[in-house]
Amino acid sequence: MSSRRLQRAKMCNISRAITCQNVCAAYHHNWTRNDLSQLVHAFVAGHFIECGTYVTGGNFSGFKTLPPEMITNIGFPIATIETDGVFTISKQKSRGGIVTVDTCKAQLLYEKFYYNSDVMAKLDRMKIEQVGPDGVIISYKY
Repeated sequence: MSSRRLQRAKMCNISRAITCQNVCAAYHHNWTRNDLSQLVHAFVAGHFIECGTYVTGGNFSGFKTLPPEMITNIGFPIATIETDGVFTISKQKSRGGIVTVDTCKAQLLYEKFYYNSDVMAKLDRMKIEQVGPDGVIISYKY
């Protein structure tokens, strides 16, 4: 994508988004390679987006606790990344599914460390808090 298009973009819809999330957020917020905290946040936000509907209840061991209308037509996750890197995960409002602390934590269970070419995240240091019926805020605990 050209830098001219990126300047106009309000949202990037990307599959397999781990590195792309770093680039889009860094570009949007004018981060540098030394803004490691922000880059770690964006990296983990990319991981949640990459998980797709798993984050919104599609692969959730507690699915039997969800109302039937929430497990059909499941929406994709949306990451909103703030200037400090802290991000919110929500979902498409017109779709089924659910975003909770538990659906998000389930995506962090299988790895303790998460690596890419720019940063490494210790996933057991992520703090996840519910901020609405279909939203969580995620920050990195140091």
